[in-house]
Amino acid sequence: MGVRNLHSDTKASLLAEKPFTYAHLIKFEKPLLTATGQSGRRPEDYVYLSDGSHDIVFNDGSTTALGVANGAIKLT
Repeated sequence: MGVRNLHSDTKASLLAEKPFTYAHLIKFEKPLLTATGQSGRRPEDYVYLSDGSHDIVFNDGSTTALGVANGAIKLT
């Protein structure tokens, strides 16, 4: 089995068997119609779901159709 390319901090934490919490993150695009028929790709054009038991702040690095960063989304 191959070794995944992980950040060194993550790899060190896993090798030290430190406890961690995980959650599934799902991003759905709302079916919105704009004047151009294309998605504006704004943060409010999406629904974010998680099964995490704690609040999660997540930045997927996405941008709007105009190239403006969507920034971090808080999942509660």
